[in-house]
Amino acid sequence: MFTANTAPILALEPVLDLPKILVVDDESVICELIFELLDGEFGEVVVEPDGLRALERLEREPFDLVLTDLKLGPTDGMIILERALQYHPEVAVILMTGFPTLENAV
Repeated sequence: MFTANTAPILALEPVLDLPKILVVDDESVICELIFELLDGEFGEVVVEPDGLRALERLEREPFDLVLTDLKLGPTDGMIILERALQYHPEVAVILMTGFPTLENAV
């Protein structure tokens, strides 16, 4: 029988590693909002407001999830999607857009 003084101490390890999430959007408000919603409890969030720098980062670092705006500066979300899958075929990619219809978005 264990008592408070004789009970073994168990070291608990995290059950799951949190996913590493890349957020790519040239709108700082969107980046901040997603960061506040997801960072910590739901994953390690990395924000990259520049699409070209996001492509460089994808080449260097693995991510579990990429959230990217469809329309970015010199690049776009479709290129980010293509490269993310090229570098890390297992990555999940979510394309976001502020346009109300698919025709306007692409």
